Amino acid sequence: MTQEDFDRVVNVLVKDKVLENDNLINLYYRVSADCKIELEPIFYKEKLKEIKLINAECIYPLYKEKYNLPDLKRKNYTDYEYIENNPDYFPVMLYQNDKNEIVNLPDAFYDKNNFLPKGKTIKLKVENNFSQGMLPNTPLIVFKDDIVIVFDQEIIKSVYDTYSYSLENSKEIREYKLTTKGNEGLMGFGKESKYLISNSKLRTVSINSSVLIKIIYKSKEDYEEEIKQEEAIKNDALKNERVNSEKRSSVLNDI
Repeated sequence: MTQEDFDRVVNVLVKDKVLENDNLINLYYRVSADCKIELEPIFYKEKLKEIKLINAECIYPLYKEKYNLPDLKRKNYTDYEYIENNPDYFPVMLYQNDKNEIVNLPDAFYDKNNFLPKGKTIKLKVENNFSQGMLPNTPLIVFKDDIVIVFDQEIIKSVYDTYSYSLENSKEIREYKLTTKGNEGLMGFGKESKYLISNSKLRTVSINSSVLIKIIYKSKEDYEEEIKQEEAIKNDALKNERVNSEKRSSVLNDI
């Protein structure tokens, strides 16, 4: 199929609301309200070479049943958590209220925790939180006539870590928020978050990552050619390593 043919089919499917265009750049197949899969066509010399179904966890069960594939494992969104001294600790006990008066912060904003010894952290056991499906091993390969279906995945580390602060879950803050003043929030509309951060002695750091499952359709011929090329690269690497090893041995013998 040429790129022109593909674009023509896509236009028809978009009009029939089978596919969706996101700003005319990304193409999506909406299976249901909760299942939206990105389609990425790969062309080479104007010919369709492969199609990737990206973020395809929600349709994996269909393939699992049809091709007798293994169950997905569950992976926590959070990979690792630890407690450290809060580097942003800068306690403040006065603030300006909605009447422009300088008043004391409630006592609940005084953190009674102790600091950790300098440079020390406490590793936490990650509790069951939001989880995603994850292939048990990759790639999984299905041969179907002249087509090969490849099931692969990418682990994407979050760009930013997430933080929670010791005051946020303290007994005193929980009790304070049950009061009328606490329910309304400081200054009448909940601006206490900056004080929860600055007045917390400790913080919990969560390192997160997500799983992106991909289902790739390609021709059997292209797949076999890719395998040959990968094997050739591996063989060349092994050959170069042997040559370098022989050179190193020769140098050592001459010393």
